[in-house]
Amino acid sequence: HAALYPSGPAARVLRDEETTLQLTLQLTGMTDTFVKFLIERIGVDNHLIDLDLSRNTLGQPASIYESRGDNGLEALASVIAHPSCGLESLSLAWNNIYASTDLLAEALKKNNSLTHLDLSFNGLGNVGGEALGAALHENKTLVTLNMAQNKLMSRSVVTIVSGAYLCPGLRSLNLADNPIGSSGTRAVIALQLRLGTKNIDVNVGGCSPRVKDPTATVDLQAVVGEHTLSLEEPYERAVCTEFLRIVARDDRYRIGACSLDGDSL
Repeated sequence: HAALYPSGPAARVLRDEETTLQLTLQLTGMTDTFVKFLIERIGVDNHLIDLDLSRNTLGQPASIYESRGDNGLEALASVIAHPSCGLESLSLAWNNIYASTDLLAEALKKNNSLTHLDLSFNGLGNVGGEALGAALHENKTLVTLNMAQNKLMSRSVVTIVSGAYLCPGLRSLNLADNPIGSSGTRAVIALQLRLGTKNIDVNVGGCSPRVKDPTATVDLQAVVGEHTLSLEEPYERAVCTEFLRIVARDDRYRIGACSLDGDSL
């Protein structure tokens, strides 16, 4: 702790204008309290380009020795969202950040520096996957995104794939070892077919394509018909985007009527 105070040696190095740093803190047992302390001391006025916080306890319930108000991911997200953020690579693999993924997703929408992000082995589930998929629609810098082993099912994978198509720099998407189901599998295949000259390497090794996701309520193959979709929901917004893309690409389809009711289409 002492080394990270404003006058401490680590803090001085982080602010050295002639220094670019990689900070690896794997398997250190770091909790939200210490991550918050670390991020607050580092701030945004630094030359840290690579931060590895993998295999820690970020996101786990606070112990009796910690403040329940401490949220390390919230502090980290505030730095990522800052216009002066220079962080290029971030690993949060093997933590428990699923309850705060929305904070990271909102930060990614504003970030203009991160190129590599590893969120593997965090149990994000559909809720976390959808939030990050929605963020890809607005992020402009990510090149590599690792979301392996995160309990991602069809609903979140459809949302992620839709965002991946619109994320201009993305070249590597790791979805390995997730129960992506049939709709997720079809979404990945469709992505590869329509990419053209933009190549994205999508890893679906070890995925389960036959798992049923009851929350994936819209069949992307059932374009013909009447659909009511809420544009506030990342999954339904992704479905709407896919439907419009299919209609624009295939002359057999036409939009017969469309009405906007609040945030529903």
